[in-house]
Amino acid sequence: MQVSDKRWKAAQFAEKQWWKNYLRKKTAEDYRTWKKGYWERFVRSLPEWASDRSGLEVLDAGCGPAGIFMYYRKARVTAVDPLLPAYEKLPHFSPSDYPNVEFHSQRLEDYRPLTGFDLVFCINAINHVQDMPRVLGRLHAALRPGGKLVISSDVHRYKALRRLFRLIPGDILHPHQMNEKAFRNALQEAGFRIRDAKPIGRQAIFSYLLLTAEK
Repeated sequence: MQVSDKRWKAAQFAEKQWWKNYLRKKTAEDYRTWKKGYWERFVRSLPEWASDRSGLEVLDAGCGPAGIFMYYRKARVTAVDPLLPAYEKLPHFSPSDYPNVEFHSQRLEDYRPLTGFDLVFCINAINHVQDMPRVLGRLHAALRPGGKLVISSDVHRYKALRRLFRLIPGDILHPHQMNEKAFRNALQEAGFRIRDAKPIGRQAIFSYLLLTAEK
C-alpha cells in the first residue's frame, strides 16, 4: 500500500489547491468559529478518555490548517503535516494562535516523536500519505501502552469503482483507495486492536468511517 512519488505529489498539489478554493469565500473568523464547534461536537461523541485535560499528550497526525488541535487547550498537542508552510499563507491558520501546540512540517512517514502519546488522531489523513503501512507503524510506535488511536477515512462502497479509482485519478486528493475490509486489515497488521467502528457519513461512492483502536 505504497503509491508512486508521482501520484503522491499530484495529490499533495491538489490538496493545497483544494484548501485555497474551499476557504476563498469564508472569512477566517467565521471559519475558525465553525470549525471549533465541529471539533467540540466530535470529541463529545467519543468516550471520556478523549476530553481535554492537563497532562494529556495528543498527536494530530495530518492536521491540515484546521485540525483537532483547535479543540485542545489544556492538553499538550503535537500537530504534524507536510503542507503546513502552504497553510500558513492562508489567513485562516496561524500557529501562534495555539501556544500549547507544537507544529512539525514533515511527512508522517518521517515523523519520529521524542515522547509517547496518550491519544493519536489521524482524521481524514491516512489515505493522503504515500506509504500507509509505514505511517501506521509510526502511529503505533508513537502511542504509549494502552494509548488510543482515533482514525477516519473515506472507504469505497463498490468493488468495481474501487478498482477503477486505483487505476485512474478519479479521486486525485486520495492516492489510496480502500474499502472497509482493507482499512481494518491495515490497522490490524500495524498492531492495533480495533475497539469500535462506525460510519459518520455516506455519499454516492464512499462511506466515511471512524475507527477507534488501542495499542
